[in-house]
Amino acid sequence: MYPKFEYFAEEDVDLFYEMCETFHQVHLLDSGRANIFNVNCHSICRALVMFYGIKMLSLCNGYVSAQQECPATKVLVNGKGIHSWLKTNAGSILDPYPIGIFSAVPLLTAHSGPESLFVTTRYVEDQSIVHDDDFDAKSIYRQAQYQVTRLEQATGKTRASSTWIS
Repeated sequence: MYPKFEYFAEEDVDLFYEMCETFHQVHLLDSGRANIFNVNCHSICRALVMFYGIKMLSLCNGYVSAQQECPATKVLVNGKGIHSWLKTNAGSILDPYPIGIFSAVPLLTAHSGPESLFVTTRYVEDQSIVHDDDFDAKSIYRQAQYQVTRLEQATGKTRASSTWIS
C-alpha cells in the first residue's frame, strides 16, 4: 500500500499513475493533424473505458454540482455542468478531465476516508445528460475513437474494446 494513499485501493493508485504517464506520452506525440481536434470529458472518458476496458473502469454520466462564492459579489452561487467521469472497481472516482481544471493530470478521489464525501457527493449520476443539447454523441464518438488510437500509439498496447459506450 502506498503510504500517502491510505484510503485508496492499491490498484486504483497504480491505474492513476499509469494514466498520468500515458497522458504525458500522448501529449508528446505529434498528432499530424492540420486541424484542431476538440477534447472534452465525454470523449476522454469513453476513450479510456475503450482502452482499459469495462473490467477496470465504469463510465459515469451526470453533472458536477457546486456551490461557489462569486469573486465579484461574494454571493454563494449554485452551479452545475454536465460531465462524464470514471469509477474504479473499488468505487474511487477517476476524473481525467475535471470541470474547471485545465491539466494533463487526472483527479483521483478515494471511495472512503474523512474527506471523500465532500468530493464524491458533488458527482451526481444522471444518464439523461446524453440527451442534452450540449451532448453531441456523433462528435464525441469521433473524438473518442481518435483519442483511443492516440492511447494505443503512446503505450504500444491494444485497446480492450472498440464498443461505443454511451
